[in-house]
Amino acid sequence: MKHFKAFLLLFLLLFSGCDSPVHSIVYKDVKLSTKTLEIVNTDPLSSMLLKETLSKNGFVVAPSEFKISMENRKYANSCNNGLIKSTSNTQFDGMLLLGLYQNETKLKEVFMDYRGDVDSSWIKTLLKKLF
Repeated sequence: MKHFKAFLLLFLLLFSGCDSPVHSIVYKDVKLSTKTLEIVNTDPLSSMLLKETLSKNGFVVAPSEFKISMENRKYANSCNNGLIKSTSNTQFDGMLLLGLYQNETKLKEVFMDYRGDVDSSWIKTLLKKLF
């Protein structure tokens, strides 16, 4: 029984905390007055995932004064500094960032680190925090 408790504790320590918290930065607090958003500054794959997730959550993707962008920063592909690679936390594979704009003014950003491939459920989590 003693070994089981030790194993269980080790298991919990190793596998807890793998989900990254969602962080946000508010530049200007504005209430979104529409469910229409325009996707900007996004690569084709991210744009497709974002459009699909927005549509499933009641948003209309069309030209609008409110714009949303999505960045998928893959750490392995973007970092080439040996010192950073050897000393940074390599627990995550990348960072997902959503930005909300009104015309050209940045209103808010939400972001989180992730493991594996980008999943639409993570985009939904970021959207909830964004709005």
